[in-house]
Amino acid sequence: MSCPWTSMPRGGLLEEIRPQLQPLPGLDETFRRWVLQFLKTCYQADDQTATFRESAAIDAPFTARSLYCGLRMLAQLGDSDLLRRVRADREKIRRTIDSYYNPELELYQGIDNHESTRVGAWRLHDGYLYLPRALKILNLPSQPIAQGLDKLPRFGWAPQMGDNLHTWMEHCISKNPRAGVKEITQYLALYRLLTGCDWDEYIETIFAYLISLRDETTGFIGRHDDPGWAMRGHRNNILVFTLYPMGLQEPIGHQKKIIRSTLDLQRPDGLFHDGGMCANMDAIQMLAEYSLQSGEYRQEVRESIQRAMEAIFEHLAEPEGGAHYEYPEPDNEGRLPAPQLVTGLGFTMESLRFAQCLDVECKWTQ
Repeated sequence: MSCPWTSMPRGGLLEEIRPQLQPLPGLDETFRRWVLQFLKTCYQADDQTATFRESAAIDAPFTARSLYCGLRMLAQLGDSDLLRRVRADREKIRRTIDSYYNPELELYQGIDNHESTRVGAWRLHDGYLYLPRALKILNLPSQPIAQGLDKLPRFGWAPQMGDNLHTWMEHCISKNPRAGVKEITQYLALYRLLTGCDWDEYIETIFAYLISLRDETTGFIGRHDDPGWAMRGHRNNILVFTLYPMGLQEPIGHQKKIIRSTLDLQRPDGLFHDGGMCANMDAIQMLAEYSLQSGEYRQEVRESIQRAMEAIFEHLAEPEGGAHYEYPEPDNEGRLPAPQLVTGLGFTMESLRFAQCLDVECKWTQ
């Protein structure tokens, strides 16, 4: 039994061209110094632990994501005094990472919610995408990770062996197809994590169901009334959570639709969807990856990404350091979103990495 989709390098072509945790070549030195100076102000260490806060403010929050983004940026910036300082603090950082470990589940957790709550909560985000890579950056050992389907009952949100899988998937998408796809793809990731299996009849059933949910107009799997959210859901749930770790690529015809649909989401100011860094990184990654895989729309994608990077530097970067994760505009009550400047800058650096894969020139203008 084999998967009907075409195989590709695990992690995708972007990872093949510019590995995520290696220094990015050719960075503007002024930009590099600006990032390092900001990260230095956000790094906080005491006698026991160390982490990166979201800004230089003493009361700024810190999360598993802000820690990972800070570490990842240091890896991407290459050798520096701050990187050497952080490596010297590796045991303090290990204690911070261990604070996110759930020994009952045998998984790192962070914001992840494994309770039987609403469909579409993050189940395997910090503990699946971020914290294992944070350990890798500093060559730190991992806590034991759950293995074997006998561990499945620990996860109350997940269907159990013997349950009707199709009925569960139908329930997941009954109210919100995008949230349902998010739940299903995270369950697929959990099943693969526990079994170590890349493809079997069970996985084939899940794949067939996911494919049946594709919107034939946009190409996205996981319909949403707002096509911007559909795009972002496809990037997270299908590309990052499913295809990258399994080493698969979508059929070229669907990739072309996804590229076209994503290009259509670019705003007049050059940003994508709601303007925040999450939306911009999602769009840039999808455009770059699928353009490389398909060979389609290459010049149009390059021009789109260049416009987006210029807009990010203009509208989201803070002159004193960092970049806004959410677009900095007040809500109906005049309140600005809480600044998540380390995460926003981390997503900016990832967008820059994706742009480099298509030889897009990104000029630093601060």
